[in-house]
Amino acid sequence: MLPKGCKVGFRNSKSTPGNHEGIIMLYLQFKLDNEEYALDTVHVIEITPVVDLKPVPKCEDFIVGIMNYRGTPIPVIDLSRILLDREFSRNISTRIVITHAGNGRIVGLIIEHIEGTIKKSDADFVNVNTASDTTSYLDKITIDNKNMIQTIHVEKLINDKMSSLTPLQGMAGA
Repeated sequence: MLPKGCKVGFRNSKSTPGNHEGIIMLYLQFKLDNEEYALDTVHVIEITPVVDLKPVPKCEDFIVGIMNYRGTPIPVIDLSRILLDREFSRNISTRIVITHAGNGRIVGLIIEHIEGTIKKSDADFVNVNTASDTTSYLDKITIDNKNMIQTIHVEKLINDKMSSLTPLQGMAGA
């Protein structure tokens, strides 16, 4: 049962980014190696199986290729490469998460070991201030069943990692 006045996964007119008090939000939970992470599902458009990607020669190593998403080519980023400095492992729970990345951009994130979703309010998270200039996308932390879960801010991740890259002609949001 939700506390009185709470809504699940809905941001009302009083709600702005960073102002989710009293609102229960839905997060996509996943595991990379032994660490737990989560993405706010407000950014998630769709979750697809891993498909064949068109390689992009001489590109940053975290960009694994281009995906045809409903007739639009979008870049696909390996989250394991960014967070763990290793290539993703293809397993039964590895997926491409199609996300809104801010400024009208759409990007695919390859994520291994998607575990499901969790519901949390903003009050359940703590800002531990560990982000640096190169990791500003690492956001607040919550504890769920004795596991610490680090949230990843998708827009900051894309801005940090892709802002210096030249947009590819015809890319979604380029």
